[in-house]
Amino acid sequence: MAFLSAMVSFGTGRTEELVTDRPDQTESSVVVPRGFIQIESGWIYTENDDVAGDVIQTHQLPSSLLRVGVLDNVELRLGMDGWNWKRGGVREKDFGDIEVGTKIHLVDEKSWRPETALLASLSIPTDGEGLDPAFRATFSHTLSDRLSTGTNLGVSWSTEEDPNQADFNYTTVLGVSLLSGVSMFVEFFGDVPIESSTSRSAAHSFDGGFTVLA
Repeated sequence: MAFLSAMVSFGTGRTEELVTDRPDQTESSVVVPRGFIQIESGWIYTENDDVAGDVIQTHQLPSSLLRVGVLDNVELRLGMDGWNWKRGGVREKDFGDIEVGTKIHLVDEKSWRPETALLASLSIPTDGEGLDPAFRATFSHTLSDRLSTGTNLGVSWSTEEDPNQADFNYTTVLGVSLLSGVSMFVEFFGDVPIESSTSRSAAHSFDGGFTVLA
């Protein structure tokens, strides 16, 4: 599978360090400060082979996330997948799901204790079929001036195939500061069905990338 993501983020009147939840799969433990607005948006392109051997190309644009700081330790979130185009095999074009949620900062990092936050969200399919809740705990830890780690552990439900289908979700990422404003990350993430009787199998993935602060 090939994956490419382009993203632009900005916050209104922002003076603190900009911390985003994109482009990796790991959500940060940082919430947007009270009274601030942060927008993360971009284009996602994936390419993979289906069971028939056809190459499936998928575009998502604009894949966006709006984050609003409403309290000192609480942000509200509104996300959308944007328009989805699929080519190869059967061509499809539709509007992706909408997601609403909140992130609550619990504790700051101190010595061995990681910075911790709780994220709750509800995915609303645009076709009107079912609501998909998800919960995850986010942990962040600074290892040195150049190295940092992040881990997410959570549970999500999907009504697309089975109303009772639940997955355990995990991510772990290592961030490396290369130059002033330039960083890279490597990440491992996956989903594991909680019900052993389900026909689906666990999915584990690896990715990486670079970020540049303009």
